[in-house]
Amino acid sequence: MDLNWIAIIGAAIGMQILGALWWMPFMFGKPWMRAMGVTQHDLSLSGVPTGLAYAGAFNANLLIAIGLAVLFALVSPAGLIMALLWAAGTWLAFALSVKTKTSLFEGRTLPIFLISEGQELAAFLLAGGILSVFT
Repeated sequence: MDLNWIAIIGAAIGMQILGALWWMPFMFGKPWMRAMGVTQHDLSLSGVPTGLAYAGAFNANLLIAIGLAVLFALVSPAGLIMALLWAAGTWLAFALSVKTKTSLFEGRTLPIFLISEGQELAAFLLAGGILSVFT
């Protein structure tokens, strides 16, 4: 199986940038904190070093990009639209379904769920688009 590792790394970097922007206060950071009932100060006391959080997020993004690249190598989506549909379907089948169960049992509110999963869908679509165009 021939994978374009530059496209995979580019997709992971793109997802990381999207996530960083998504959670900025001027985007969805403030509404998410409001819905969670936390402040920026509360988040700084979480005990998770920022560098570790970003490294973990990047590794997760890299795994998603690799998974989508393998899927695309197997199904050979015909063009950007089909790649985006495959990316959205993958998000729906795996990411959304898992997060739905977790959120229900954790008692997460709908706004928290929508903000978090909106970011994940956007990330899957971005990665799918990058992989489609550059592979």
